[in-house]
Amino acid sequence: MEFETEADSRDKSQPFEIKTEDITEHDDKPRPYLCRVCEKSFSSQKTVSDHLNIHTGKYKCPECGKCCKSSGDLAIHKRSHSGEKPFECSVCSKRFTQAAHLVVHSRIHSGEKPYKCHMCDKAFSVSVHRNRHMRVHTGDKPYKCSLCNKEFSDPSNLQKHKRHVHSNIRPYYSGSSMEFDTEADSRDKSQPFEIQTEDITERDDKPRPHLVTVCDTQLTTKGSLDRPKQISTAENVYSCKECEKSFLSQNSLRRHKYIHTGKYKCPECGNCCQSSQHLAVHSRSHSGEKPFECALCGIQFTDASDLVKHRKIHSGEKPFKCNICDKAFSRSNYIYTHMRVHTGEKPYKCSLCNKSFSTSSHLQAHKRYLHSNVRPYLCPYCGKTFKTNVELKRHVRIHTGAKPYSCRHCSECFTWHYQLETHLLKSHNEGT
Repeated sequence: MEFETEADSRDKSQPFEIKTEDITEHDDKPRPYLCRVCEKSFSSQKTVSDHLNIHTGKYKCPECGKCCKSSGDLAIHKRSHSGEKPFECSVCSKRFTQAAHLVVHSRIHSGEKPYKCHMCDKAFSVSVHRNRHMRVHTGDKPYKCSLCNKEFSDPSNLQKHKRHVHSNIRPYYSGSSMEFDTEADSRDKSQPFEIQTEDITERDDKPRPHLVTVCDTQLTTKGSLDRPKQISTAENVYSCKECEKSFLSQNSLRRHKYIHTGKYKCPECGNCCQSSQHLAVHSRSHSGEKPFECALCGIQFTDASDLVKHRKIHSGEKPFKCNICDKAFSRSNYIYTHMRVHTGEKPYKCSLCNKSFSTSSHLQAHKRYLHSNVRPYLCPYCGKTFKTNVELKRHVRIHTGAKPYSCRHCSECFTWHYQLETHLLKSHNEGT
């Protein structure tokens, strides 16, 4: 997000008035003008000229040496040293160094989301978030890794990729001797990517609720700092009072509650979703629309995220490695679940028998199997119902005649695993 950074000439004796023109944001218009120093692209010659001031040092902070692109930017930057925050929210009294930041913050209270996606009607409080979201629909990935040519829809994802895949640097330490400020990174995004030691804030006396004290794991992203705590303690689990499903964050729980309130309800079947985007994806199950197609095998998907996951089958990419056993995963959330194998942590407890589980899905399966008569899985051939999908899949083999277990020594195939073991013992003398 870029903000209009000219020095604010507003009369400070007058009441502060929020104006939308205080904000100038990124859009997806062409950027044909290139910086000859760092090759960053811009939409106009003026923005290139302003950007070049960073390289020439025209507006240099006398305190820390940071170079800004304008006198207004430098004036705002100096407030990080002085601690001055002249713009105060009239609702909650939170203060900001820039008027533009207050404008964005005020929408938290007003609920205003003026920027709507014309494809799924999802709304956003700032246009840059809407523009980024549009790439979900278009599949546009304008940010390319210079080392492996992998493309990304967002520059922050490109930076994370470089750290995870092409660097061994792990600047975020989760040991008990350090605390971290998990506020959004305020690094000047116009600067070339660089890991800076000031991203780590040493212990001081101000409250920091995100202290990780349970391990010495070093991590590659700030966001991961919250995850080890969630892995290592059961106290951070947020449970839904309606269905007792558990979540690792309050935001996830809040979104889940919309399923119970029916805020996003499908008019076709009555299914309730947790967001308008999920409802849009669900609606495709009725229309049959699958707009996202794999360029390699032609399989189509209703959701862009499913296509992204599918592509990793072809690439074999598994960038997320466990630092204990070196097992690799294609998605970051898989490694967090896997870590519980090593820690032995089981944060999901059954309220009926107190048995604990490492994942919420295992807890739900346990409740359904032992404490419930609900059988949600229906056989399409005979109408018999089952408590688990695994049971249904096994049953369906009776109808289809599928034999998924094949002998590695001969061409024999079997419906059940025990049949294969018997065959190996009797015919190939294996297993004795």
